[in-house]
Formats: sequence, C-alpha cells, structure tokens
Amino acid sequence: MHISKLLGTLYFRITFKEKPFKILNLPLVVLKNVMNQMNIRSIFKLSKTSKKMYKKLRYAKRNIYKLVIDNHFEYDVGNNFPLLYQRIIIFEKKNDFVSVYRAMCKKKSSDPSTLAKYSVHFWVEWFYKIDKFGERKLVNSVYKYRNAKKCWKLLTRFDELFSIDHVDLVIDRSKLFRFHTTLEHPLFRKCDYVEIVKSYSYLTNNDMQFVLNNFNLKNGMLVKCLFWKDFKLELLFKIPRLDIFNAQQFTLDVLIKMDCKVIKLWKHELGPHHINQFIHLWMAGAMPNLRRLRCNDFCSPWQMDEILRGVEHSKWDGERRARIFCDGIERINCGIGDDIVRNDGVLATVFYINRCVDFLVWHDNKF
Repeated sequence: MHISKLLGTLYFRITFKEKPFKILNLPLVVLKNVMNQMNIRSIFKLSKTSKKMYKKLRYAKRNIYKLVIDNHFEYDVGNNFPLLYQRIIIFEKKNDFVSVYRAMCKKKSSDPSTLAKYSVHFWVEWFYKIDKFGERKLVNSVYKYRNAKKCWKLLTRFDELFSIDHVDLVIDRSKLFRFHTTLEHPLFRKCDYVEIVKSYSYLTNNDMQFVLNNFNLKNGMLVKCLFWKDFKLELLFKIPRLDIFNAQQFTLDVLIKMDCKVIKLWKHELGPHHINQFIHLWMAGAMPNLRRLRCNDFCSPWQMDEILRGVEHSKWDGERRARIFCDGIERINCGIGDDIVRNDGVLATVFYINRCVDFLVWHDNKF
C-alpha cells in the first residue's frame, strides 16, 4: 500500500475512534508520520487507550514549539471582574505563534497602547475567535486545570508524549510560592520566558531571586506588578529582554547600568531630556550590548527636536541599513527614523510613533 494512502487510512481510523490495534505494529518512522497528521488532543486520547499504546507513543515523540502555562487573574476586555486563567496553551509550530502576533498588530484601535494592556494570551484567544476555524483550534490548543495536581499530570503527559522546544509561564506574583511544587516539574527546565502579573501587587527581592534561581530567562521577562520599596533593581540588569510596566524607579542612572539587550518601559518618569542624555551616553560607549530601548506613552512628535539636540543625525537613505528592524518575531518599520553613527561605526536609529520613542541599534551594520 502506498505510504500516503496508509497514513490517510490510519488517520481516518484514529479520528473516528476505530480500534487502534494496528498502530501498535507500525514501525517507529511511520508512527511519527501518523502523529504529525493528528491534532494534539487526538494523540492525548489515543495515549489513554492502553498502556502499550502510551508506551509506543512515548517513543515516537512529536515536536511542539511552545507551551504557555497560565496561572493568573486578568481583567479581560468587556469584563468588570478579573477572570482566573489556569490553563496550558499549545503552539504546535512557530508559525502559529507568529500568526497570532501578526493578527494582533493588524487590529485597528483608537488607543495605540491597547496592544500592551493585555498579555499575549488575550490576543491568542481573540485571534482564534476571528479565525475561520478558530473555535476548533482553540478547543484543541487549550487544556484547563483546577489545581496543582491536575497541572502536574498534564505537564507529565506533555513531557512524555512530546518533544517541547520552549515553555512560557504567566503567573500572579502571589502564586509564585504557592505554585512552587508544580514549578519543580522537569518540564520547567525549558522555561525561558516568564510574565509576573497582577498589577497592584508588589514584587519583592525574594520573589525575584526565586525566579532567577528556577528559570533560565534567555527569552526574557515581563513584570506587570509594582516593585517593593527596597527592591534591588540590580537583580534585573542581566535579563536579556525586559518589559517593565511600572518603571517609575528606572531613572537614567539606573538605565545606563543595565546590561539587557532589549528594554521596554511603561509608566516611567523619563522625559525627552533624559532620552537625549541617554543617546549622548550611548555614543560615548555606554550599554554596548543594547539592541533596543522603547519608552512608551510619554512623548509628542515636536519633542523629537529636544531628544536629538546636539546629536548628529540623518534621515534613512536606503543604503546604510534596512527599512525593517527584526526584534524576535516583531518587525519594526524604521523608514521614518533618524540615524546616528557612533565613533566606532555602530549605527542606531531613533524614531517616534504612537506616543512612544524607539531607539534601535544595528550591531551588524558598521561604517
């Protein structure tokens, strides 16, 4: 029998709950191909049919790009009371994650800060709801749990049945220690991005040390809560990507000591003259590893003259750099930006958009 016909027959039998005894006899390579054509929930169901089937599927591990583990309250659009999200969201492929981001960016809104008011998981659900096959995708992509024991069981099954590239965690600050036994699950060794939320709670030094001790934050961290009055900001200085929503404590003196590659600040107290001083310090060699600084919701277009005061700059000429700056899956149009060249030849671009100022460093472009 031709391999494609065989796969189609097997997939039909699995989907319509035919007896799976023949699957146990499949060679490993063929079984992997069958699993790649099944949705995740079908594989879950199949693994529960027998112990032999579960063991067989464990050898054929299918690849999953990302798991996002939620355990937090969030004020969703249109709701006056916070909703409790305890769930695991699956992105089977990187393209699934990119599609959500692109759909999110295309959504028109009169408030340019809307994209930042809600976590990516709100936008995931919004994307699924507008997608033609969204409801079906959402059902197959979200696994809910009510307690730590159920979460542990789900994580164990995911870990044994699939090969998972990345794990993200979105959690209320107050749940960090209450959830700590679950955070000891081996799958969290792959957790490289954490969001600490709950806007009106306070992040402490102990909280932050716990996060640093338990996760490798190579893909960054987002902090939506406030900082305790004695919080040591130095604990954040070496996280590669940092989003801070309550950045009142991040003065210019603090900023230039940071060794992050990407920094995004909200509710900060920096003004145009601070950004001007920052640019002069960067030109003198400060923050050599910085790729991007974004200061949100604080500026007007006419203040760009103050930001660039005393700085030699020029408009984009289409030759020295590309129009698009790539920051992870984000694509930033820099066609309207002003270019700055440091003495060592490193090029940076600064521009204003939607009450925000972006400062981007093109480390691959030297002159």
